[in-house]
Amino acid sequence: VKSYNVGILGNCCTHGAGICNMLNQREDTNVVAAYEGNSRRAKELQSVFGRQLSSSYQEVMNTPDLDFVAVTCDPCDKADIVEQATTKGLH
Repeated sequence: VKSYNVGILGNCCTHGAGICNMLNQREDTNVVAAYEGNSRRAKELQSVFGRQLSSSYQEVMNTPDLDFVAVTCDPCDKADIVEQATTKGLH
């Protein structure tokens, strides 16, 4: 079974933490990086992720061997982040 490396981009409305939790329960996905700029939302995401968060969206997208990202950030930031992820083939 192929395993996919996933990055989590944001935790708006707790979606990032929820997706991270769901993916952590799957055998075919590895959450390898995560980021949230808001300190309150970052704390929740980090507790589910279990490791230190990345310092930026770009750092997550530059993680070696990353297969795709879950874009769970604030809606006003999504367009730019989706464009960046698509350009990098992370979809």
